[in-house]
Amino acid sequence: MATIFYFSGTGNSLTTAKEISDKLHGKLVPIVHALNVEDHPSDNIIGIVSPVYCMDLPKIVEDFLQKYKFKSESYIFGVVTCAGADGSALNKMKSILDKRGFNLSYGNKVILPDNSIIFANSEEKKKELLNNQIKMVNEIFTDISNRRNNSEKLKKSTRNQILSKTLKIGLNKLYKIQNKTINKEKCIGCGICEKICPVSNINKTNGQYIIGKNCENCFACAHWCPQRAISIGKFTPDDKTHYTHPKVTLKDILDKN
Repeated sequence: MATIFYFSGTGNSLTTAKEISDKLHGKLVPIVHALNVEDHPSDNIIGIVSPVYCMDLPKIVEDFLQKYKFKSESYIFGVVTCAGADGSALNKMKSILDKRGFNLSYGNKVILPDNSIIFANSEEKKKELLNNQIKMVNEIFTDISNRRNNSEKLKKSTRNQILSKTLKIGLNKLYKIQNKTINKEKCIGCGICEKICPVSNINKTNGQYIIGKNCENCFACAHWCPQRAISIGKFTPDDKTHYTHPKVTLKDILDKN
């Protein structure tokens, strides 16, 4: 039996995890849920599907990797979704598991449209990447079915670590991405942002929704807001920069969170 754990804000990792899970006839489990349960069943095949943020893993995925009780004999693989470079994400996944005595046997990436708002893809590029998703997933499925091991290739890269840190610092200093704000004039009080936040970082106070400081930077709140009332630093999604995976609905994300 296979279990695929995933984290997703706008659908790239959800659709990738679902395709892999369906092909393996496995279970699909949101990492948000897995972190909050005591019972940790571990199957023969364990997959972790995660987005890449600033060439690194989301903190919630790191927390999962550090806490989940894996079975030592399981074949563990990792897949990351990104707009191009996976940076240090797969290596960090491997390093965390290594320290806990587990082995990440296989790692790969699926390149999909960027949801960062800042580095938005053109419509033509989005279509190209989305059309290629199934092909990439099929190749990964074949590797997993054959129990391919490419662990030795998931090496630590000082260059990638420096680039990741530089990118995080630069995006915050230049674009203030840590500062999320809700335009009170646009907000209609629907509560979607509060419900969709995977870490319960948005709460209603005195009739207004407030974004806290425990943000994963998944940008789900900004992209799923029907009024586009949420800004990520200096940026607010518009017709060119708005992105959610076309095969994913708001209900899909809400059900999984």
